[in-house]
Amino acid sequence: MKEAVGAHKETTVSNPETGELKRVSARTAFMFPGQGTQYLGMGKHVCDHSPRSTAVWDCASDISGINVRKLCSKGPMKLLDQTRYQQIAITTVNMASLVELTHYSPMAADAVLGHSVGEYTALYCAGAIGMEDTFRAVNARARIMQQISSNSEGGMAAVIGPSHTEMQELLEGSDMATHISIANDNTPQQQVLAGPRRQLKTFCRSLMRLGHKVVQLPVNGAWHSSMMAPGVDAFATVLTGIPLHYPKIPVIMNRAGRPVSDPDLIRRYLSEHLSRKVLWAESMRLLVKIGVHQIVEIGPRKILSRMLSDFVFPQTITVSHIDDIFRRRSISLSKRMER
Repeated sequence: MKEAVGAHKETTVSNPETGELKRVSARTAFMFPGQGTQYLGMGKHVCDHSPRSTAVWDCASDISGINVRKLCSKGPMKLLDQTRYQQIAITTVNMASLVELTHYSPMAADAVLGHSVGEYTALYCAGAIGMEDTFRAVNARARIMQQISSNSEGGMAAVIGPSHTEMQELLEGSDMATHISIANDNTPQQQVLAGPRRQLKTFCRSLMRLGHKVVQLPVNGAWHSSMMAPGVDAFATVLTGIPLHYPKIPVIMNRAGRPVSDPDLIRRYLSEHLSRKVLWAESMRLLVKIGVHQIVEIGPRKILSRMLSDFVFPQTITVSHIDDIFRRRSISLSKRMER
């Protein structure tokens, strides 16, 4: 059953740390995807046709030491699937697409959010972090997570069917609760599990016997689980040297499921988030409550857009993907040239 979400023009949200209440309203939201969306050829449109995004590709390559253009276009896929490279590549495509969109379109975001590493592009879009510092943070994050995953046998799997509460009950009713945890509460019907591969495989088999669909994710670690805890302090140290500012528009953070504006709290949530759950479903519900009527996914694939089908949104809400926007623009330009 899809979850119905009511719409309001404005809502009150509280700071999860201080309890301070704030009125928030918005019309357009940009959302940015994270790991698992990679494919060879991603970002080709902006790489080939957007001179404005050149600075993004160059900055990513300079800071990471990776030829990001070549990685995205030619791979190899085995390399692109590694978190060390994947996070930089996805962030680059997200940011390059954003730069191109904001150049030729009057469309502007009233609120932003990103899934996992996509959150860094959201912060950039909101003016909370500069371009170079975005790539410094993501590069450090990717290195730390790669190092931890190379010393462990962690994995992740998406489970289609159970709600967050139902999945928690299934875990607690098994002997796997100390090993497996919910890493992403994505939708009312999709939970992502993380943990040691052997235990994860065993638990997923039991879920399939119950009739649930299980999809193994193309990642090489148990992200957003206790297996990432060894990297939290190291990443927190890195972030102390990364300048952060108060966002110009609300940034709904994964760690809180609410807008967070204080730079120190943003910094804390970014580091803690390595080992904490992605509250994506809660973030989606909030978008509707604050009056968003247009949601635009900016980045490779349409995974986040498709996940929204698990919710019942008001008919006034539209969801689009950056590729469709670019395609419509190309068709429009072609027709003009034919005249």
